[in-house]
Amino acid sequence: MAKSAPKILRASEPPSDLDAIKLPIALAGASWYRICHKKYPSCIYWSRSGDYRFDSPGARWGVCYSGGAITSAFQEVWGDVMRKQGRLDWLKLKELVVWKIDVDPALKTVELAGTSLATVKATVQCFVTSYPLSQRWGAAFMLHPDHIDGLQYIGRRCGRTCLALFGAKDHPKAHQLTLRETRLGVLPEWRDLWAIISAANVRVYNLPAVVPPTTWG
Repeated sequence: MAKSAPKILRASEPPSDLDAIKLPIALAGASWYRICHKKYPSCIYWSRSGDYRFDSPGARWGVCYSGGAITSAFQEVWGDVMRKQGRLDWLKLKELVVWKIDVDPALKTVELAGTSLATVKATVQCFVTSYPLSQRWGAAFMLHPDHIDGLQYIGRRCGRTCLALFGAKDHPKAHQLTLRETRLGVLPEWRDLWAIISAANVRVYNLPAVVPPTTWG
């Protein structure tokens, strides 16, 4: 008997009754990590550009993204480059700084995984396929009457939990007053960097004659 053609699975839009759904609140972990250019005195940035997973120009809040581990943050920034090009530019790596962000343990988020997906009438595809679609979901969550502080989601490049915090510089949410950021060090001096690069079979070009020693991590 002939097999039926595979079904085309379409990621759904935010449901019209999302505001009526009691959101499954998940507390966020205490520490998250970001990698930023060394020219910035702070790693906290509330994006509204529409270039990333959940932020968009017309949304109520900006979004600050971070990873649950330094490795996750690194993969989210450089994963596509390593996968497509198989090499990294030292001149770009040496300009980057790793930061830790400590958040309030009572931070209210929705985890976009597990049983929470059924509760909000979503599938993983809603958040990893089309950025315009995931941005519409992000905007809808920002308007929800439960007033959540952000979303925990699975990073597309790292496959680990990441955090999308909601906030704004000009009219901050209450949780922003509790954020604590710590500059950990420059990326090339992080002890685990070369292990990740080696495991990914990626080469680094424009290396200096003397590579700085790893000093932290």
